[in-house]
Amino acid sequence: MGDDQTRMPWGVPPPAEDRLLARRTDPATSRIAAREVVSEGLLGSQEAEVLQALGRCHKPVTSAELAGTCGLDRYQCARRLPGLREKGRVLSGAPRKCRRTDRMAMVWWVAP
Repeated sequence: MGDDQTRMPWGVPPPAEDRLLARRTDPATSRIAAREVVSEGLLGSQEAEVLQALGRCHKPVTSAELAGTCGLDRYQCARRLPGLREKGRVLSGAPRKCRRTDRMAMVWWVAP
């Protein structure tokens, strides 16, 4: 039961939005999670929460730094930011050392 094909008939591709949230090469659990984010209506609310939190930041922040300002964890923030960039709502810049993780990470800010 490790394959998420048990949840979809063979040969039926997942909805387009699911494919944007998880790659074909991602583990089955990631594809299931992507489907659940969409089916449970969490995608829009998570994007809104990330965008609002980013708007409260007055300088570019990493996803881990952003998570410290909202109710989402670092991974949820990190997964919503690229989609918001594709929609033109946020911009990303060169990596810098994250103040929370002490590792290099991309920075994000609200698009003008």
